[in-house]
Amino acid sequence: MKIGKLKNKLNSQNGITAADSVIAMLIILTTVGVISMIYVNLNLSSAEIQRKAGATRVATNILENMSKTYYAEIETKLDLLSDHGEVAKVGETYTISGSGVAKVFDTTIPKGYTCEISFEKPNPSYDVVRKVNVKISYKVNDLPKEVVLRKVIEKETIRECNSPKFSEEYIRQIVNSNLDYIMASDTSSGIQSGVKIICPVMYDKKIGNYKLVNLEETPIWYSYSNKNWARLLILEANDYNMYINETSKTITDKSILQDSEKSFVWIPRFGVKNGENLFGGTYFKYKKTNLPILNSYENNTDPINYYIDSSQSFTWGTRGISFETNTDFAGKWVLYSSLNMANTDGYVLNHSQYGPMIEY
Repeated sequence: MKIGKLKNKLNSQNGITAADSVIAMLIILTTVGVISMIYVNLNLSSAEIQRKAGATRVATNILENMSKTYYAEIETKLDLLSDHGEVAKVGETYTISGSGVAKVFDTTIPKGYTCEISFEKPNPSYDVVRKVNVKISYKVNDLPKEVVLRKVIEKETIRECNSPKFSEEYIRQIVNSNLDYIMASDTSSGIQSGVKIICPVMYDKKIGNYKLVNLEETPIWYSYSNKNWARLLILEANDYNMYINETSKTITDKSILQDSEKSFVWIPRFGVKNGENLFGGTYFKYKKTNLPILNSYENNTDPINYYIDSSQSFTWGTRGISFETNTDFAGKWVLYSSLNMANTDGYVLNHSQYGPMIEY
C-alpha cells in the first residue's frame, strides 16, 4: 500500500483514537497481571511442596526412631526433655519449637517448624498399646499449614527368637541359585532328578526318632530356650529315597544329620553383650529392631524391660556372616558342621546359654 493511501485511510478513520489506546492498555495490563499471578502461584506452590516435604520427612523420622525405642521409655525420654526445658508439655501433648538445634528421637526440628507429639491410650489401665500422633506445623506465605502422621505402637513382649524362614531369599543362601528346589511336603507328585528337596526335621519323643515336619501342622517345631534348634536337610532324589521313609516320614539313618553338606541349622539374629564371655550375655534381636530380648519360651508375655537393662551395649552378628550389613534378615541357615568351627555364628550360639544344641 502506498504511503499516501495509508495516510488517507488513517485520516478517514480519524487515526488511533483514545478508546483504542485504553483498550490496548487494558489488554497489556490484563496479560501482565495474569502472568504475574501465575508466577506468584507457581512460586507459592513450589514453596508449599518443599515445606510439606520437609514436614513429612521430620514426622516420618520421628515415628521410625520412636519404633526403635523401648515402649516404656518413649514418654520417659520426652519427659526428660521437658524437664530440661527443651519440650513444652501440656497434658499428653509435647510441643517442640524448631530452632535447628532442638532434637527429639534423634530428629532435628528445623527453624520454621513446630512439632507436636501426643498419645492416645485405648485402655489406660492396661497399657500395652498406644496411638502416637505427630503433627508438624509450618507457614507458607503466612498461611498456617500442617502435616499429621499417626502410628500404633505395641509394647514389646518376650518370645522365642526369630522363626526359621523358608522364603526364596533364605533358601538361596544355601541352595545354588541355578538349582530348582521343592519343600518335602510337596513330594507327593513325585521327585525329579536334580531337584533339591528342603526337609525340615525334628525329634519326636513319642516315636523316638527324627521325622519330617509339616510346617502347616506344626509351625512351632523348635525351642531355643530348651536347646532344641530348628534343623533341616537338603536332599536330592537318591538321598531322599535312601534316608527318608516315605510312609512314616521318618529318618531311617540319623547319621545324615551330621552330614557336612546336607545338614543345616537355623541361627536367629543374636548378639553378645559387650564385656561378657560366650556363655552368658547372649540375646536375640526383637524382630528387625536393635532391641535385645531375653529368650524365655515359658514366660513369653512379659515386657522386655522387665528382663534387661536397655542402657547396655550390644554387638550384633560380629562373627561369621554379619547381620549388620542387612538388618532385614531374621537369621540364616548354616551348615551343621559350622557349630564346631571357632569364631562362626553357629559356634558362638552353640557355646552360649542356648547351647549346646540337643541331639538325640
